[in-house]
Amino acid sequence: MTIAELRQRRASLWEQAKSLHILAEKEKRELTAEEREQWDRINAEIDGLKETIDREERIAEIDSELNDLPEPVALRTREGRIAAATGSFEHSPVEMEESVLPQSDEYNRAFRSYLRVGMGSLKPESRAILQPFFGATDTEQRALGVGTAAAGGALVPEEFYRQVIDAMKAFGGMRQARTTKISTASGANMPIPTADDTGNEGAILAENTQVGEQDMTFGSKNLGAYMYTSKLVRVSLQLMQDAAFPIATWLAQKLGQRLGRITNKHYTIGTGTGEPAGILTGATLGSLGAAGATTTITYEKLVELEHSVDPPYREQGAEWMFNDKTLQALKSLKDGDGRPLWLPGLAVQSPDTIMGYPYIINQSMPAMGVDAKSILFGDFSYYFIRDVMDLRVLRLDERYADYLQVGFLAFMRSDGIFANPDGGSTNSPVKFYQNSAT
Repeated sequence: MTIAELRQRRASLWEQAKSLHILAEKEKRELTAEEREQWDRINAEIDGLKETIDREERIAEIDSELNDLPEPVALRTREGRIAAATGSFEHSPVEMEESVLPQSDEYNRAFRSYLRVGMGSLKPESRAILQPFFGATDTEQRALGVGTAAAGGALVPEEFYRQVIDAMKAFGGMRQARTTKISTASGANMPIPTADDTGNEGAILAENTQVGEQDMTFGSKNLGAYMYTSKLVRVSLQLMQDAAFPIATWLAQKLGQRLGRITNKHYTIGTGTGEPAGILTGATLGSLGAAGATTTITYEKLVELEHSVDPPYREQGAEWMFNDKTLQALKSLKDGDGRPLWLPGLAVQSPDTIMGYPYIINQSMPAMGVDAKSILFGDFSYYFIRDVMDLRVLRLDERYADYLQVGFLAFMRSDGIFANPDGGSTNSPVKFYQNSAT
């Protein structure tokens, strides 16, 4: 089935599910056991189709991106990497630091060999290709900032990096949202300037009168660089020796999932002390649940949350964010005319929406409960995610040799901060719904 056909199938299934709900409401009763089973089955198929659609669209997006890559750039990158490995690299170290991830077939093969046998057992030609990106050169030592060359690890190739980022996205909503992602070549503090001029306005100027002054108040928030690790993953030598075992793909998934879980948690609810400051920590109250609404929300409260965010922020691409259990509750809500708030996307690459706005599933968001900040709404581009340099993978041969195992770990440097321009007062670009305390 094409993507359009898959979307039509989802829409048809949703109409079937709605008909069950509408019939029960007309007859003023709850769903029967058979109807409930049918409702759950239909919704499970709807969710499964959404995963298929997302996967197909992701494949189409990457294919289009790679097909559109200008040939001179691709050739320059490939030849430049090989030239660097053979000592004939003519560009400056700065240019090398700012270049894209290794993506040549030669580097991919050398990296996979490194994962299987380690640096010391590589063939000389493979070692020569990998060495410039192993943390052993002056350039890489400057980029790492601390530690020895032996601890530098191998820079992951582009195909491995894409798998890790996809895994991180799958286990975290903050990178899927319209947050601002920044990559830098060093971990020095990076100030994000903010300014709130919403309280100031112009004035009528009388003839022959001097123009008045009104200074703007500027602020800034600093992005740092916390060192994240996937922790160790141990792999037996038997698996390492099995050529059929996809070691690179398996590691990308496992390491990416671990990094994705911890960074997304911090981007969402981080305290800002010894860890990134989460979006939920910096957002302000937009709507408070009525007494008794400890695990529920009404249509009226969603409207209140929507309009607590200023129109310019809503017009720039506002989104909802909540966990999957909250979405389950929102799917049963209707507006004042009995129309469902949740609607499936029909057009190609069109997202499912609630009240016309797309939503992000983030399992680090609190579930609806007593006093829980369970729903976010607004312009997430004001949250900045910063990644320093690139992801690296380190292979440990000696540590678990007596177990006939090899250890792997990935590490990266990252930080996140909510650059609220008004400093946290009433005009925040992102606000939250908080369930009742009683």
